[in-house]
Amino acid sequence: MTSGSITENDAPTPGGWVVQIGAAPSESSARTMLSDASGKLGSLKNARSYVERFEKNGKIFFRARFIGFGGRDDAINVCNQLKQQKLSCLAMQS
Repeated sequence: MTSGSITENDAPTPGGWVVQIGAAPSESSARTMLSDASGKLGSLKNARSYVERFEKNGKIFFRARFIGFGGRDDAINVCNQLKQQKLSCLAMQS
């Protein structure tokens, strides 16, 4: 699994599936969330972690997400595994 700030080259494919585990006020906090989730799950198959910057109500936040799923079922399966580890997540189409 790789991790990094999102760039155009590794952005989710339109219509592809992502699993968001949260948003944080700093990039380092978002990376910590991704690291913790990866550690609890062990294997995320072909998923890659990334941090996406966004602005809401004039404030900057950073989304902690995984991409690289084969489809809806893969993303939902990973999200369900995260929930079993008491982590919140949202599987959604990009």
